[in-house]
Amino acid sequence: MGNQSRPGGNFQAFLSLVGFVLFMWAFWNVGSVYAINWALKDEMHEAALSQRNEKGNADTIEKLEKVITKLGLDEWMSAQNCEVVLDGMNRKVTCEYERDMKILFGIKRKVSFRNETSTPLL
Repeated sequence: MGNQSRPGGNFQAFLSLVGFVLFMWAFWNVGSVYAINWALKDEMHEAALSQRNEKGNADTIEKLEKVITKLGLDEWMSAQNCEVVLDGMNRKVTCEYERDMKILFGIKRKVSFRNETSTPLL
């Protein structure tokens, strides 16, 4: 008896492996979209910390444009999708955008993000 395997055992193992690989690929595709959005939130916070100066919010808008390009979000948004407001001694930055998320072969979804941060001016 020793080393006999049941019929179809290798095929089931192969299907399990294929299923696992497809799951991980979908997880990677979806996860990267959310990771980029989290990085955008962090960068928005950094941009909002810029000092009050004669340019007003133009500095913050310029920083947001650079961040959007750096993160590869140009296809879905620009700094025009962001609102920068000075409220007393705080700067509030809000960005909204919608983008496509590829899950697996031919399976895409649109996801919407709305990020908001408020920081005291330095």
